[in-house]
Amino acid sequence: FYTNNNKIEYIYDILSQYKNSCNKIIIISNEWKIDEIKLANNINFDLILLDKELVYKHLYKPNNIYPASQIEMKPAKKTGFKDFVLTCVQRKNFSRFLFAGFVIMFASLIMPYNIYYIVWGSMLLTLSFICLLSPLWTKKVSKDIFD
Repeated sequence: FYTNNNKIEYIYDILSQYKNSCNKIIIISNEWKIDEIKLANNINFDLILLDKELVYKHLYKPNNIYPASQIEMKPAKKTGFKDFVLTCVQRKNFSRFLFAGFVIMFASLIMPYNIYYIVWGSMLLTLSFICLLSPLWTKKVSKDIFD
C-alpha cells in the first residue's frame, strides 16, 4: 500500500482489513513519524513501513529496477551564426564597443607593439559604428538569443 497521509488510523484500518488474509503487509510513504514506526514494531504482525530511502535500498537497488523518468528533455534550439552576429550588432552595444575601442586606441599610445592595439581598437570602433547603423538593415531580434 502507498500513502501520503501518515496517520496511525490509516495503519489500523489496513491491519483490520487485511490481517486475516495476509502474512505480511508493506506500507510505503515518503516519510514516517516516530510514533508510527513504534506502532509497527509493537504490533504482533509482520508490518513493514518503508520510506523513500528504504524503498530504494530494499526494492529498487537489489532488483536493479528503477522508476521511469518523468522529465522530458526537449532538444534545445541551436543558435546559428547569423543569430550570434545579429545579437552582437544590436544598437545597445554601441556604447560598449565605442568605449572599448577608445580605451584600446589610447593604450596603443603608451604600450609597446602599438600596431596590435591600433588594429583591435579600430576593429572595435568599426563594430561600434556598425551597431549604430544596424537598425537600418536588421530585423528585430529577441533580447536573449537563447529563447
